[in-house]
Amino acid sequence: MAIGAGAIFKAAGSILGGIGQAKAIKAENARRIREYERALEMRKRNWFQQLSVYGAKVNKYNIDLNENDLAAQRGYAKAQSNLRSLGGKVTAQNEEKFRQLVSKKLGARRASGQTGRSVQRGETLDMAAFGRYTGRQAYGLTMAREKFKENVESIRRRQVSSRRGLYSQVAFNPVPSMAPNPPQLRSTGMTMMNAFVGAAGALAGGMTPDSGVPDVGGDNLSSLSEFSFTHDFGDSFGGAGAFTNFDMPVNSLPNMFTY
Repeated sequence: MAIGAGAIFKAAGSILGGIGQAKAIKAENARRIREYERALEMRKRNWFQQLSVYGAKVNKYNIDLNENDLAAQRGYAKAQSNLRSLGGKVTAQNEEKFRQLVSKKLGARRASGQTGRSVQRGETLDMAAFGRYTGRQAYGLTMAREKFKENVESIRRRQVSSRRGLYSQVAFNPVPSMAPNPPQLRSTGMTMMNAFVGAAGALAGGMTPDSGVPDVGGDNLSSLSEFSFTHDFGDSFGGAGAFTNFDMPVNSLPNMFTY
């Protein structure tokens, strides 16, 4: 058997095509691997950046939290100082009012020579006026204490609200993003196998018989013996149109080939 040049070129082209396709597949696989590694690197960098930013937020949160506590303490101290100052001022005013009552009114009235009921009535009126004055002072001091309580509660609410606002900035820890899917790589084994199979098929299709070997194809079929059909197809095959085991004789089929 001889192989034609066209079949050889065709087989070589099939193998070279398989090699080229395998190289293209390898290049595509390498590109996908590079993209996957780059995606992993970007994910790692983004994760480190998130951790760095979150760490800075935590530091700022601690500083702001400390400042918030100091501000609340300053507010409490100022409110208490104002209340104490007001209490001391009221006490001093009451003492001054009482000295005026004793020195000017009572002493002056007795020094003027008044006696009896007129002196008693005047002292009673002076004491009533002093009582009204101290009552107004006590009422003002009570209202100041209530205002102090409201002020302290307002400071506490503002402190709690500020602390919640500060905590909301660091309440949630950063979470790394989802890892990218691994690359889907293609195999080159099947490609090369198909190339070799195609080359083998091309070589097999290009084989031609040698001159010393008779060609059994084409017109050489006429060299075979003629088929002789000796059976008359008009005969019955054993029954009225029935191919059954009941009425078919053993030798009812025709001997279709005779040599």
